[in-house]
Amino acid sequence: MNDYREQFEKMSIDEMWALHTEVGQILAARLVAKKQELEKRLQQLGQPTRSRDSAED
Repeated sequence: MNDYREQFEKMSIDEMWALHTEVGQILAARLVAKKQELEKRLQQLGQPTRSRDSAED
């Protein structure tokens, strides 16, 4: 853990922002994949799915 702390302390603001952006993109992609997986499982169980994306946008 201390190794990471040293790395973070040495990073510039631009490097930290780039890391923040990259992590956000990775997490967003994981959430989309997980949502698709769960919707597919619901369909297999015969449950209708409701897309919240279209209702909220």
